[in-house]
Amino acid sequence: MTATKLLLALTAATPMVTPHVDPKELDAVFADIRPDQPGCAYAVDLRGKVLYQGGFGLADLATREPITPTTRFELASTSKQFTAALILMLAQERRLKLTAPIRTYLPGLPKVYDPVTVADLLHHTSGIREYFDAFRARGDDESKPHSREEVLAFVKAQRGLDGPPGRRFSYVNTNYFLLAEIVERLTGKPFPAAARERLFTPAGMTETRATLDTTGLIAGDARGYQIAKSGSFVSAAWTWQGYGDRGVRTTVGDLALWHGASLAATTGGQALEVARLANGKLRSGRPVDYAGGLFVDDRQSERVVSHSGLVVGNRAMDVLYPDSGIGISVMCNRDDIAPAERSRKIALLVNPGAPDPAFDRAIDPAEMKRLGKVGDLRSAPDGYYRDPLYGQYLIVAHRDGEPIVSYNMRAEKVTRRQDGIYRARRGVLLSYAVTQGGIKRVVQWTESGPISYEYVGTGAPETKLFWPGQYRSDELGITVTLSRDQKGWSLDTPAGAVPLAAALADDLVGPNAAFSLHAVGPQIFTFHTVNLSGIVFRRLP
Repeated sequence: MTATKLLLALTAATPMVTPHVDPKELDAVFADIRPDQPGCAYAVDLRGKVLYQGGFGLADLATREPITPTTRFELASTSKQFTAALILMLAQERRLKLTAPIRTYLPGLPKVYDPVTVADLLHHTSGIREYFDAFRARGDDESKPHSREEVLAFVKAQRGLDGPPGRRFSYVNTNYFLLAEIVERLTGKPFPAAARERLFTPAGMTETRATLDTTGLIAGDARGYQIAKSGSFVSAAWTWQGYGDRGVRTTVGDLALWHGASLAATTGGQALEVARLANGKLRSGRPVDYAGGLFVDDRQSERVVSHSGLVVGNRAMDVLYPDSGIGISVMCNRDDIAPAERSRKIALLVNPGAPDPAFDRAIDPAEMKRLGKVGDLRSAPDGYYRDPLYGQYLIVAHRDGEPIVSYNMRAEKVTRRQDGIYRARRGVLLSYAVTQGGIKRVVQWTESGPISYEYVGTGAPETKLFWPGQYRSDELGITVTLSRDQKGWSLDTPAGAVPLAAALADDLVGPNAAFSLHAVGPQIFTFHTVNLSGIVFRRLP
């Protein structure tokens, strides 16, 4: 289906000229999608009124149902803005306080969560561990069903946090899972019903629903697909039950209505709209680039708010320019397309001269200098770099003079921006600096500022602080085996055996810096990875 140019008549009160673009240029953004493959839908709106929309490819390969602007897609994490809106409504009604500890509303949680506030959940500054990563550490992929009760059991089993609440931004789905629990407790209704009554119905979003079981499709839903090793598309679905952090299924047209409802303050009032777009803050007072379920970039010529979403077989991107009122949504039912990049191309067509929609953050040069003498990442020495606060690693190597960075299970070539910052996939931004004391640092620039990884060398020749044997973590609910042979150390986990390398005498690191183990004593080590740090493993007798 080609793009349909609607160019709806706008009232004289609209404080903006309607953007005009040749629909064929928008079609070209999706020209690579074949009509017999899964595909995408998109819409461009102005304060909720759809200007352009289109659908490309098939919603279901078996039935040959085409994708249209009325096809419903799984939003995945783009759903978070609706959870945030419900929480902020409850705060407006004085049924909760954002500054209150979460145990005020969820008293069944252990005391380790005492310092975590509702605002910490809302802005991803809680320090709470990620249940996605925990289940994967157990060897569970998306094909093994998990219930909400299992997620809650994981939350209750924790005896520590990743770090102090309010210290740094860390995007964790568990935060919004718990916000949905608070919504249910305070409204006395299931989350899907609360969302429908308080948000979707008032906004006129008749094709939108929150659902616990994302595998349960109805007529008009797009089926998700991924590419098999054979190169063909196979049906794929996320089988973990859940909502709050995900679970909303909608159309590009309904999402446009949501843009209009929020900008016009017809859902929750003007105060809600202000709260939704207000940046969160760390305990230090430093703002983070995250508001009410939305990433916020207000350091360019025009404010941009956005959120992406991905689960197996589905991808989504929602972009809104609140000042000019332009909204862009792209939804796809296949794994190999990045809606964020398609949204970016559309934005440059319909809003020429506007900033990129939150794809590359600007970094303050003065802050870069405060971390040390700024250098080029190409001059960073090869080896291990460690975050001294959270025990996580990244690895730098070079190929043909260009840096290759291994971080969170990925080894990838990074690209240099004009300001000297290097960009990895999924928006990870890196720089290199040397302090006056000679400490070499690779700096990751996050939504709450810099995280410094300090150079610790090319590896330790020997480590005698680890003992081979079986180790148990009650927090993860798994047993692993640490062993050593002539090839070196390895860790046998429910997900399989993994080789380890000694970065320091008391640290073993997995391939591509996927995780690290820190020896606390001869019988105990802690497990560290992104959003899942400090997990205690004790040696079994």
